[in-house]
This record gives sequence, structure tokens and C-alpha cells, in this order.
Amino acid sequence: MTNQIHVNWGGHRVKLTWLPHKILDIKKVTSVHGYCFYKGNVLLVNVEGRGFNIPGGHIEKEERPEQAFLREAYEEGYVEGNIQYLGAIEISHEDNPLDRLH
Repeated sequence: MTNQIHVNWGGHRVKLTWLPHKILDIKKVTSVHGYCFYKGNVLLVNVEGRGFNIPGGHIEKEERPEQAFLREAYEEGYVEGNIQYLGAIEISHEDNPLDRLH
């Protein structure tokens, strides 16, 4: 079983890798997203430019990922709660012929 897939992301070939363990180098984490459950329901928020989606967003300076998600969930959905870490997705452009950084 592979933990990687390639997707077309806005016309670019991007490799997504599922990382089930917590990322120790939090400087590599640029955004957080998550599912909020309550009484069998899942929270979706209507974010301008994204439509209905799960809450999340970019990490602010000096913020830990957990703090960022709690802030985003409150800003977008007015909810508070506890966090259970599920994993992360690493986004890589290394296989993208249009990416000139690699």
C-alpha cells in the first residue's frame, strides 16, 4: 500500500504523501486543516474563495500548529474543542516539470 499519490493541482503535477506521525520540525508546517465533529455532525465552513470546506488556514508567526487550528476553527466556525492529531499531508512539487525550483 502506498502513501503517495500524484494529483493535478491547478494545472501542476503535485505529489501528496500521507504522514501518519506527528511532524517534529514544525517549521515545515505551513497550514493546518481539520474535521470538527459534534453529535454525529461534521462542521463545514463557507470560506470566501474556497466555498464549503473544512476549517483551516495558514499558521501565523510564532504559532504552533495546534494553536493555529484552534484559532482557525474559532474564526471560521465559532467552535472550540479538543484536538486529536490524525496526520499530515506533505505537498511536493519535485515531479512537476513546470516547477523551476527543483
